Amino acid sequence: MTKATIMLIKHDENTPLFYLSCPIEECKKKVVLDEQLNTWHCAKCLKNYTTCNARYILSMRIADNTVSEWATAFNDSGVTIMGMDANTLKQRRESQDPTLEFQFALATFVRYNFKIKAHEEMYQDEQRIKLTIQSAHPIDYVEESRLLIQKISQFSM
Repeated sequence: MTKATIMLIKHDENTPLFYLSCPIEECKKKVVLDEQLNTWHCAKCLKNYTTCNARYILSMRIADNTVSEWATAFNDSGVTIMGMDANTLKQRRESQDPTLEFQFALATFVRYNFKIKAHEEMYQDEQRIKLTIQSAHPIDYVEESRLLIQKISQFSM
């Protein structure tokens, strides 16, 4: 677990905040609009659906005491960070809700306990480390204080 602060969540009009996924909860794969049938096609399930679900894919800058890095948060972490599901965010973005900017402001400069997965990938013939947020939990400052007091009391023998 890493304690870090969200410094920035990219959310301009060109930045994808979500992807449209299969409505079957076990699948979660991206769907493609079949314009002829006016349905959403899932390549994994090999079925067409009349609806789909939005799932988060947030690009954010996070920082701890030593460094700041870009990381990607997917749906479960995105719901925790944004305080709403991706379908709600999608509706608010499409309706150009002016309070959506405030929602992003509320989500920044908040500290979390992150579980982060790092892996290497090639991008334009360059090796890069990609960080993916596996989980995000708000810090329980009362519990953190209790643990620190216990650790300090061990040293004062």
